[in-house]
Amino acid sequence: MNTTSSPFLSIITVNRNNAEGLRHTMQSVFNLTFKDFEYIIIDGASTDNSVQVIKEFLAVPEYAEKITFWCSEPDKGIYNAMNKGLQYVNGLLVNMMNSGDCFISDSLEKLPLWYKENPHSVLHGAISKYDDGVFVGAEGQPSIKIDTTPLCHQASFIPMELHKKFGGYDEQYRIYADFELWNRFKKNNVQFYWINHIICDFEGGGLSSIINKKRWQEKDAIMKKYGTYHRNPLKEFIKNFIPYGILKLLQNRHSFQ
Repeated sequence: MNTTSSPFLSIITVNRNNAEGLRHTMQSVFNLTFKDFEYIIIDGASTDNSVQVIKEFLAVPEYAEKITFWCSEPDKGIYNAMNKGLQYVNGLLVNMMNSGDCFISDSLEKLPLWYKENPHSVLHGAISKYDDGVFVGAEGQPSIKIDTTPLCHQASFIPMELHKKFGGYDEQYRIYADFELWNRFKKNNVQFYWINHIICDFEGGGLSSIINKKRWQEKDAIMKKYGTYHRNPLKEFIKNFIPYGILKLLQNRHSFQ
């Protein structure tokens, strides 16, 4: 555990018009057996019951003391909201747990040990993936694929010192700003450490899952920026479309644990 007055972990949830997803996410945060965290909620001026959900949790003292900042106001998109959340971080590590996705309650017990053994590194683990509530498998991202395939934010923990040194999310990328961030870190010799552990339940869909021309244009632009575009077309095709191999589970999400 962190022995200073600052929390070990800052969890940021961004949300817009997903009240029930937000409720599930917030409950999973407060159900964590690991307690050395603060919670930051950035709502994008939702017109549903999202703000009411936040206020319901704020009415519970043990939850309210963990929520160090929340707001509900217009933003310029998901990465603008994430950047806004980073302004209020007091923790050593940062996790982005977007509304609709949920922590597994005991998944962070070893987080301080993982970081102690790999200081200043981005820690990244596996997810249990669901499509429309149906479990489809567990997935994790080996570090070797970071330059061609984004990590899952919800299972990643970024030292805040890296954001202070290398910046937040480049908002010119509306869909793949996270992918640009991983590549920026890698270019600056940041180390990535794989956690062989499932961190959260992840509901498929979302902005980056939308198949459209803009998505691929952004990804190609980022790969060109960092010199990984068509470095080896056949190899990159295989890396992107072969399943995660030993990291993909058929049925039992707890096999990693």
